[in-house]
Amino acid sequence: MNKAEALALADAVQKAIPFKLLPREDRPERYIVELPAGPAAGPAVLARAEPNPEEPNSAVQALYQFPGRNLKDRACIELIGTILEQPFFDELRTKQQLGYIVSAGLKRVQGITSLSFLVQSNIADPLSVSEKILKFIDQSENILGKLSDQKFSEYRGGLIQKKLEPDKRLIAATVRNWEEIATEEYLYDRQQKEAEILARLSKEEVLGFFKKYLKSNSPERRLLISQVYGAKDAAILEKVQQQQQQGEIKPGKVVIGDLSSFKESRPVYPTRTEERQRNEKAS
Repeated sequence: MNKAEALALADAVQKAIPFKLLPREDRPERYIVELPAGPAAGPAVLARAEPNPEEPNSAVQALYQFPGRNLKDRACIELIGTILEQPFFDELRTKQQLGYIVSAGLKRVQGITSLSFLVQSNIADPLSVSEKILKFIDQSENILGKLSDQKFSEYRGGLIQKKLEPDKRLIAATVRNWEEIATEEYLYDRQQKEAEILARLSKEEVLGFFKKYLKSNSPERRLLISQVYGAKDAAILEKVQQQQQQGEIKPGKVVIGDLSSFKESRPVYPTRTEERQRNEKAS
């Protein structure tokens, strides 16, 4: 299908189903909850039982949330994730053999980026797995700091090359561009711009970003730990819930009981449109 045929098809659909633009005030908005920041306010912990009572596996996800939408922050996050992905797998999967599924990667929802560390295990309970994930993150400062300039350049160059690769399938281009439309950012050359920023990033800048947003004692750290307890860890979950009810929670930890109440109690990030309007008023 060429451009003329595609436009003709779109015109035929428009005539058959005459769409109208929904006024801004009538459009549903999807807001992202801002996680508590700093060691005194977090991490936030969500502990739940596995819905399938026969499922032996438990799982833990540590999700680090980053407030900035700017390209440099996102480039730093992605490069940190790229560098830590294999060491995380090697430590918790290969060496400690906690479970078959061990992964690290980025999530981006409504322009807000998070770095996820995930472990599914039938060997250790979620409390133990959570501690091991956090211990790895604390040790990651050394991993980043000890990288040689050559190795850092290899990681950075590999990520740049990945971003500059042309889409091999139409669905990849569709998903990428639709995200720009859905978030109303419309940065269709995002990959190119991020590659340019990555090329200028230094190891010191990346390490500084890690210290600011991922270190356990950082006032800017925003962390959600989600724990799913399998059948064999049900007794541990019951004990955790009893401690929660009795108020026996360690300082510096927010245990989420009712998820809806937690969401309602937290501020939300402005949408990209609200952010843009705010900036226009300020200027």
